[in-house]
Amino acid sequence: MGSNRTDKFILEAYEAGVDEYILNPIEPMVLHAKIKAWLRRTWSIPVGMLDALKVGDIRFLPAERTLILEGQPPVRMTNLELRLMYYLMSHAGRTITPEELCQRVWGTDREPNKATLKNVVYRLRLKLEPDPTHPHYIHTVPGGYQFKPE
Repeated sequence: MGSNRTDKFILEAYEAGVDEYILNPIEPMVLHAKIKAWLRRTWSIPVGMLDALKVGDIRFLPAERTLILEGQPPVRMTNLELRLMYYLMSHAGRTITPEELCQRVWGTDREPNKATLKNVVYRLRLKLEPDPTHPHYIHTVPGGYQFKPE
């Protein structure tokens, strides 16, 4: 970095915890792209603010990042698993397209990475399903996925 005053101010801002600093002038399209990138990396509602859910015999406690099945030990989830499970359970019984899931879970309107989505669904099934090869909770159906306890 140079020794000019602006560079020093920017460096101090980053050292103080700023995630991004934008210098003016900036092209509107570049600003728009930056905002979309920030939104993709965030979860707009703090996990502690999400309501607990109960569908069938599963309770979901987002603040604890935990799924509880009757008679089973609690199941801990990663960030992506939590966001995907919350969206599936809060739309129980509805078929959700891979595009919608990617938009809601990853925050992107680009072509969904179906391999990544399948991987997260697979990991959830391993944690949740008595037999992941014959899902009882998370179903792959024509057009997408459904959370529908049998």
